[in-house]
Amino acid sequence: MDNKLSERHVCTKYITPALEHSGWDIHKQIREEVSFTDERIVYKNKGFTRKKGNRADYILYYKPNIPLAIIEAKDIEHSIGSGMQQALDYAEILDIPFVFSSNGKGFLFHDRTGNNENLEQELTMNQFPSPEDLWQLYKMAEHIDKEKEKVITEDYYQDGSGKSPRYYQRVAINRTIEAIAKGQDRILLVMATGTGKTYTAFQIIWRLWKARKKKRILFLADRNILVDQAKSIDFKPFRDKVTKLKNRTVDKSYEIYMALYQGISGSEEDKNIYKQFSPDFFDLVVVDECHRGSVAEDSAWREILQYFSNATHIGTTRGEKGLLTYKIDEEVSLRLFNEGDAEEFYNLTIGSKPYLKQWLGWLDYIESVEDSANNIKARLKGFVENGGYPKSFAIIYRGEIAGTIGFNNLNNANRIGVIGYWLGERFQGKGIMSKAFKAVIDYGFKELELNRIEVSVAVENKRSRALPERFGFTREGEIRQAEWLYDHYVDHIIYGLLSEEWK
Repeated sequence: MDNKLSERHVCTKYITPALEHSGWDIHKQIREEVSFTDERIVYKNKGFTRKKGNRADYILYYKPNIPLAIIEAKDIEHSIGSGMQQALDYAEILDIPFVFSSNGKGFLFHDRTGNNENLEQELTMNQFPSPEDLWQLYKMAEHIDKEKEKVITEDYYQDGSGKSPRYYQRVAINRTIEAIAKGQDRILLVMATGTGKTYTAFQIIWRLWKARKKKRILFLADRNILVDQAKSIDFKPFRDKVTKLKNRTVDKSYEIYMALYQGISGSEEDKNIYKQFSPDFFDLVVVDECHRGSVAEDSAWREILQYFSNATHIGTTRGEKGLLTYKIDEEVSLRLFNEGDAEEFYNLTIGSKPYLKQWLGWLDYIESVEDSANNIKARLKGFVENGGYPKSFAIIYRGEIAGTIGFNNLNNANRIGVIGYWLGERFQGKGIMSKAFKAVIDYGFKELELNRIEVSVAVENKRSRALPERFGFTREGEIRQAEWLYDHYVDHIIYGLLSEEWK
């Protein structure tokens, strides 16, 4: 072997032949030098400089847009694992389960699924796994049976132009398809403006529809232009299967329905034409730009979702910094949790566990970052179910998650919300929770149009009791042995505040 071979020569002479030898199709499954982020102009050292985009040496696909592996190549003078960290970073961005590094003498294999006893192992050049080998590993790790596989492997729509989704669209599409195949029925897609939320939604609907996982779909938006553009551009491939609900008339012979939510509902019963469909008519309801809409409109929006509650619900919303953020002052703000918060939220919870355990009875159930991630997913599910209005928030102090506050329970019929809250130990004594508490009361009465807000606090928890007492809540009673805390019961005081009492 020539010890002076460059990285590109290593790829051409050793890595690509090894992949073909293992059964990978060079035309359909192997992509080399894949650029997935653009170059950027950045300001540095009092001047502007060009920052290169990210580029993977190899991405291997089980089928188009379903990537299985990434390979980072190094020249022959580097060690076999020299490219592993870079490959892992790329795999995290691209949501790719299997990672390889190679210098042409062998491969270092890293299994990100966590299903392999050996997290990393060295392979010879002749031991590279085949496409079917890696797919079987992935199916085993993700518990994918034949029925789920049929949905997950359904083809993307291709118009013949060669257009394919950007990597972040593909990640959103594939994660959503897989989640629905596994039975998840409430999903929120958070994507920045201009990143193709409607195109992403179309590909999700197309694949679920073609796989016959979802046969009748309702696509809702709050603006005519969103519905009309989607129908004439992104949803055009559905041809005669798609219709727009208008003039308050219903034809049940179509499979894809597009509508303004305010156009199929109203304060008068005869305007609620969505009720001409049976509650089980739709398999899937997609709500575009679900962060928008007035409170009155959104009440109707929630009624539609509740009426079709047996369907899978997908909401799309903006993901820029500041989305659904309520700035209180220069140091404190409230914002919607996102899945990227899981590790920070977990560390805050565990770091404050001895302190919080005095009054919170669920802390022993938080054992891993995954537990915090599941908690956040439940919060995001609540966001979608509540028509695009958050039920709970992360409390942000100087850029860090300091705690959480929100409505543990919302009774929409009676317009009652029950506030719950906690703050990490090191953030105590800074006035953070007082600011957050006041902001959530405002949010509850003004945005959610609640008539009554309640707080239930342990009798001995004087610090938490001080909040409702400071903000004018009425002490309405005491519930004996209201909560079990690890080895004993505690009594609770119930505080209440009416909207007419809040100034």
